[in-house]
Amino acid sequence: MFPRLTRPTFVSLVTVLLILFSLSCTTTQKAVKPPPPNQGSRLIWSTHGDKAPAWIQVEPAATSEDGKFAQMVALSRKNSSQQRARSEALREASKKFALRVGEKIEFKYKELLKERGITTGDIQDPVLADMKESLSTFSDGLVSEVTAKEWFVQKFMDDNVQKEYWEVTVFAQMPRSTLDEETKRFSQVQRKKVQNDLDRETNKVKVEQLKAMEEAYKEAEKGLDF
Repeated sequence: MFPRLTRPTFVSLVTVLLILFSLSCTTTQKAVKPPPPNQGSRLIWSTHGDKAPAWIQVEPAATSEDGKFAQMVALSRKNSSQQRARSEALREASKKFALRVGEKIEFKYKELLKERGITTGDIQDPVLADMKESLSTFSDGLVSEVTAKEWFVQKFMDDNVQKEYWEVTVFAQMPRSTLDEETKRFSQVQRKKVQNDLDRETNKVKVEQLKAMEEAYKEAEKGLDF
């Protein structure tokens, strides 16, 4: 026979069972509730249908076949309007043209430093850092010269926030003669700054760095091979 439960014991047992049942229901309810779906974005329109143009899959040469144009592919960020996305893509292309010039100057500079027996890291090299910082101004001067050879325009729907946005990729170009002329002008201005720094500099390593950069700018004034 089961022992007879006193009233206080019975009440306590019922209370414990109710608590356990409540916790069980709560746990079950949380477990079966699915997380919100991550739907992301979907394409709703494109200038090229479902396929990207060939120049996105394989980036074109730096210079056109006839040698008359410098070429670059650049992408905008997400934008609320197509026009903003187009403008941003062209600005991005001008930055990439400027960076291409900067990379050539940097390569020549490091080559000249190596000949002088000097090795420095980019972070510890204020001469190189100054050149890279100046590329921003150089890029601004190129914007008006960059044009679109072809556009790849896409319109998306972000299902998470139910908003449409545009992304634009541009096959950009600018006349090689213009890029060469702008590079020459940029290099002349920068070389004068370096010469002014040389007149004041006394540190031997820094002097050699400045001389190497001066020579690199001088080479750039003659034209760069892209």
